[in-house]
Amino acid sequence: MHETLVESIKGNIDKTEIREKKEIIEGWCFDLSLGILPLRAQSKSTIIYPKKIKRSDVMEYYGNNESIEECGWILETPHPQTEKYKLEIKRNDVWQEIMELPMIR
Repeated sequence: MHETLVESIKGNIDKTEIREKKEIIEGWCFDLSLGILPLRAQSKSTIIYPKKIKRSDVMEYYGNNESIEECGWILETPHPQTEKYKLEIKRNDVWQEIMELPMIR
């Protein structure tokens, strides 16, 4: 549960919707040992940085670890998407893909 493409990273996409010609994707992620790390969504031609949000529900689920309370994120991409986006996390100065983001139809 909550697995990503990187073993030590937990995460999930909780919500997707279309609003004002934008695709809104909402979720959360963190590294089990390093905590909250920088995120970005990348397609072949675009990089988008998500807005961070508090997720006390995730913090409580993972043992009331206050260091991960701001593990949530909201990302806006153009609608309709013409390219797939990958969510990446920066660990040890290297960007690593952790999941492919859904394309909303």
